[in-house]
Amino acid sequence: MSVPLEAASQAQALPEVRAIYAAMHASARRGAMAGLGHQMLREACAGAGAGVGTFDDRILRWLAGFEPESCAVAAGQITRAAAARSAVPPDGDTVLVPGDLATVLAALDDGVQWLQHTHRRGRISSYQALARRLRGDQ
Repeated sequence: MSVPLEAASQAQALPEVRAIYAAMHASARRGAMAGLGHQMLREACAGAGAGVGTFDDRILRWLAGFEPESCAVAAGQITRAAAARSAVPPDGDTVLVPGDLATVLAALDDGVQWLQHTHRRGRISSYQALARRLRGDQ
């Protein structure tokens, strides 16, 4: 459920959806589909770190009354939103992954060498200070 879905057939093919239909057909218990859909939605909220209040849960139960594909779409949106939120820090700073950080540090070192070579030493200290901050040398 981690990618946007373009068609109902994609939702129907999801293992989570197929498992709900299989459990529903294997059970004589009324409401098995809704119970499993509700569980899917609750797990998505829990995985996203989203608290669920009483009214929230009432709406999740209502949504779970629809087909499992609807639950899968909503759960996927919750999951993707949480992943996107965790990729961007709350202060709006840019996040560098380790490979990106190495590239930026190498570029700063190259920049220092170029500034020295061209006798433009005025910005060298700011390049070096940034490199130290990125390395955590402060």
